[in-house]
Amino acid sequence: MASQEVRKPVFPMFGNRTEYKKATGQDAPAFDERRKIKRWFDPQAGASGLPRIRYDNCVLSDDKGNFILVNGLPIIWPIEMSVAEASAVNLPPEDPGGNTAIQPYMLPEVQAPSRAAGPDEIIMVAGPDLGLLNGQVLIFRNTKLWAEEQAVAAVEEGKFTAKDRAMLTALCSKLGVVV
Repeated sequence: MASQEVRKPVFPMFGNRTEYKKATGQDAPAFDERRKIKRWFDPQAGASGLPRIRYDNCVLSDDKGNFILVNGLPIIWPIEMSVAEASAVNLPPEDPGGNTAIQPYMLPEVQAPSRAAGPDEIIMVAGPDLGLLNGQVLIFRNTKLWAEEQAVAAVEEGKFTAKDRAMLTALCSKLGVVV
């Protein structure tokens, strides 16, 4: 198909309009509440001269912006957009404290494309088990290393290990406690 370009992701991300201005030296484009929030842009959009761009490694989400999972894993799906959309952010306004003022009427966010998973990796959605509360953070997990770590953890369960000692020594050092 000659109307689209396939891109590998390497995109600047911005939490709010202040971060955008600090990074780029320019004000973010005016927020368009008819479009989804978009915190990233593709600096190479349009380099090929084609009018549309396809990003292959995107996570499918529902109308509320929540990742759609099958057997606990996100669905990886391509998205396509115009060069104009790919090359711009759509950041909502901020409240006086600098927080993004997201309102209930706003559409969910356009998720940034990710890299492809390697042969021994899976893409997972991190949640409370990893200290991430919203369950909307993607992580890449090496399946071979994970299986090895789980096996070691099962053997060492309830035991004080060298790894524990190293962590406590580092904490003591940081706090200025002599051990």
